[in-house]
Amino acid sequence: MEIGGFKVASFFPGRVKLKLPELQDSPDLAARLEGRLITVPGIRDVEARAVSGSLLVRYDARRLKESGSLDTLQHVLAELFPQRDVAALRRRLGR
Repeated sequence: MEIGGFKVASFFPGRVKLKLPELQDSPDLAARLEGRLITVPGIRDVEARAVSGSLLVRYDARRLKESGSLDTLQHVLAELFPQRDVAALRRRLGR
């Protein structure tokens, strides 16, 4: 499945795994992703893997919808992946 240019490897409420070609062989980007995303209220855990080019995010769906967390998440992802439609991914996570 693809959402806004993000290849979604798996999605369950509270857990999403994305495949990101830009992430592959880029440990600096993996570290930035982990560091930035873990600060978003509602996100419980982030695993960015430069070897596989995957990003696993575990989150509290209810809390992510509160207090502007989705806005913060959208801002972080748009900054790191400006060529992607981050708003489409946000809508999916916000359901």
